[in-house]
Amino acid sequence: MPIDRESLVLLGSVLEYPGLETSAVARQAADRLAGDHIALARALWDLAVWLETTPRGEAEERYTGLFD
Repeated sequence: MPIDRESLVLLGSVLEYPGLETSAVARQAADRLAGDHIALARALWDLAVWLETTPRGEAEERYTGLFD
């Protein structure tokens, strides 16, 4: 099943540089996608947990290493 526009917007936001709301947005996207895209929803949930338990500087460094 295709991913709806709002879910794609949330997913795109999660791929932006991590900020204070990134984990909440990842959880929101996971909730929206869980019905039809279980693996993606699980990955987003795991990302949210990781962001909440990792020092912010480490998350920012990881992002920079992946996308720069």
